[in-house]
Amino acid sequence: MAPRSSLLAMALLALLPRPCAADALGELEQAWQSLFDKAAPSVVFIAAGDHFGSGFAVGKTGLILTNEHVIHGQVDVQVVLVDGKRLAGKVAEVASDDVDLALVQVPAGAVPGLDFGATSHVRIGSWAAAIGHGAGGIWTFTSGMITNIYSSGRDRTVFQTQIPITPGTSGGPILDRHGRALGVATAVLQGASNIAFGIRIERAVQTLEKMADACEECLVVKAPPGVPVLVDGQMLGKGRVAFFATAKTYDVMAVVNGQMRRKSIAFPAARRVDLTTGP
Repeated sequence: MAPRSSLLAMALLALLPRPCAADALGELEQAWQSLFDKAAPSVVFIAAGDHFGSGFAVGKTGLILTNEHVIHGQVDVQVVLVDGKRLAGKVAEVASDDVDLALVQVPAGAVPGLDFGATSHVRIGSWAAAIGHGAGGIWTFTSGMITNIYSSGRDRTVFQTQIPITPGTSGGPILDRHGRALGVATAVLQGASNIAFGIRIERAVQTLEKMADACEECLVVKAPPGVPVLVDGQMLGKGRVAFFATAKTYDVMAVVNGQMRRKSIAFPAARRVDLTTGP
């Protein structure tokens, strides 16, 4: 049996106030605030004729990614930064295949590019957030989760979220918890509560040539229009194909006019493959 003095010491220790537990909620709050502070300077307000919406910078060359319906029918647009500075922008590219995406060009270095990359880690239940310019509120930060992922052919190109998105937020980024752009906020299901949709960033890389050129993590394969492109034995598309790649050697092939053109590409030493000419 322990001495009486030891028992008395143990009893006194039990009565002493314990150190406060970590403020988990405060740490979470600080994480979301830091994420907004990091991403907001890359998000812009776009005024295009009678339309307005959101966009965000990608890469280092002054390209702003947004929805086609935000800049529809316009060549010149006005871009407003988070500090209130105004820039003249020009529509640089509209996505192929009627995808609701477009690029606006502003001076290089005027807006810091937002990080983006492959979204293979995204699952139903993944946390996500959006920054945009909803009705009556600019640079609004909202959060929620990915609630569904929809496929188009071989690609999972659209995801559904429960993030509250209002008109004007279209074209803004949907972010993961690290502040990387997962995709572009695109549409809200009218008459439903907090059901919104985003186009995954992979779709932007595939359908916008200038976007792929600005992507340091992308491998771009160019074949003649309509010609299937196989990468490691899998057909990834026809004509020009772009995708997020990892550091490895890829086997790239296309059959052009009955002739097989095949190359081994070590990424990232090489980021572009041209199968339009040569054997």
